[in-house]
Amino acid sequence: MAVIRGNVIHFYGRGSLIRRHRAEDLIGNSNHTARTQVGYVWIKPGTLEHNMSENTLSLTTTNNRAYIFDITTGEIVSMYDYYMGPSTLTIAAIATLPPLVLILLAARFISKRKGNPEDSA
Repeated sequence: MAVIRGNVIHFYGRGSLIRRHRAEDLIGNSNHTARTQVGYVWIKPGTLEHNMSENTLSLTTTNNRAYIFDITTGEIVSMYDYYMGPSTLTIAAIATLPPLVLILLAARFISKRKGNPEDSA
């Protein structure tokens, strides 16, 4: 098992360090890293992207964590862990959505029927 420690990404503004991120925080489980002659590969090839119009840097780690950084502050704007998948709350919301929609539609239909004088005759 490869263990990567220490700072792996640094953000500078006007020549001064403004933010750095540690491998332990970004990579988590480093079982998916590969050792090379110069170090470890922890960024998935082809996923490093600098978006100049939005001032962001995005990358995906070799253990499938996708990050978007604000390059002006070095802060993490977004993180998604592909192994974690949807949260329990998301699954619960999706599971209850169809019955809830049916209940709302039935309630609307009943209220329209009660409110229409032609249907009561």
